[in-house]
Amino acid sequence: CIKNCQEKVNPDEKFIIEATCVARCYGQLEFKWNLFWFNSSDMTEPFDLNELNKVSSDTLSTMVTNPIDELQMAFKPNTLIADRKYILQLTARRPNNVSGEFRYTMLMNAAPTGGRCSVFPPSGVAMTTTFNITCINWTDPDPPIKYDYAYELNGVRTVFLTLTGSPGKTVIASSDLPIGNANQDNDLDIYVNIRDKFDGATEIHFTVKVDPPGKDSFNLTNLGNMLSGSHNPLDELIAGGDPRKALSMAGVIGSVLNHVDYNSNTSRNMTADEMARRRDESQKVDELKQNIMKSLSGINVTDMNTLLQLSGTTQVLTENSDVLSPTTQEYGVGLCSASVTGLTTLSKGQSSFKNVKSAVTNLASTIGQLIEASTKPSDEEDLAINDA
Repeated sequence: CIKNCQEKVNPDEKFIIEATCVARCYGQLEFKWNLFWFNSSDMTEPFDLNELNKVSSDTLSTMVTNPIDELQMAFKPNTLIADRKYILQLTARRPNNVSGEFRYTMLMNAAPTGGRCSVFPPSGVAMTTTFNITCINWTDPDPPIKYDYAYELNGVRTVFLTLTGSPGKTVIASSDLPIGNANQDNDLDIYVNIRDKFDGATEIHFTVKVDPPGKDSFNLTNLGNMLSGSHNPLDELIAGGDPRKALSMAGVIGSVLNHVDYNSNTSRNMTADEMARRRDESQKVDELKQNIMKSLSGINVTDMNTLLQLSGTTQVLTENSDVLSPTTQEYGVGLCSASVTGLTTLSKGQSSFKNVKSAVTNLASTIGQLIEASTKPSDEEDLAINDA
């Protein structure tokens, strides 16, 4: 087995198996795969596979990505049925009809079922409101059940928390959330991925409204003092072994900084005082992003969820590319490099293709923003062009 090789196979992931001839492999051999399925997963394997249900060769050919007369067999996602038991048979036959066979039994996994999730309050303010996401009555025969919580902004999904629970138990996730999509009345898409120990997953989606904080409740100077002092909460969380909570905090702060930067750069019809204030705010925002990314550079990517969170948070911190300083761009490149290193290692294992694809999407978006930032004129050059 090459891919999706657990005790139970996840039907929504690609499954790859390959056979190798190890003895009496000389001469002409003709190979053919057959697929059989059991009426019940409790049934034992019969000597004669014709006692089982056989998938026709035509149907099998539509389920895989390569011909069924090759040594490798790659099943497309969602072609094998959840909770079903299968046997793959590979027959090697000579022209004189002498043959040998190989059998591989696989039990398909089924995702957690029976539960529901909800969020309260349905609306709030970034850096002020704590949202509680409650999931109840999820069951699965293969515990523990893990809950991955993610938000999606501008096509980039960021996992911000993972909790573990027992089947049937209530699990409550409490977290701040970033500002929602400004083009959709600050709505924020939330996804909960509920999975068993074999990563069979059910996904729940809902929307919350997360508004930006008011000017009276958010102060760049105070935030700068907090992030640059000896008791930087991001550094303390990372040093204390909780990098994912640090990433969650960084993502929320980053969304607010992007809002400040966007609002201070939306008009060209400014007085000299307004222009000076805008430049001062943009510089403070840039310095804060540098401090945040400097802290995040101490994170060691050891699992896929940390990778997804780091790549998503880096994408948030490199938004508003036209006002990123060269130093901030360098920090962004450094975080991208750490994510790429982690992705290279994790993608060689049994990581879900969907997770690998999400990480690649996040990194591609971030790299695009950094390239755009590197080709923009500096603030001083921009002002000189406008003055001219």
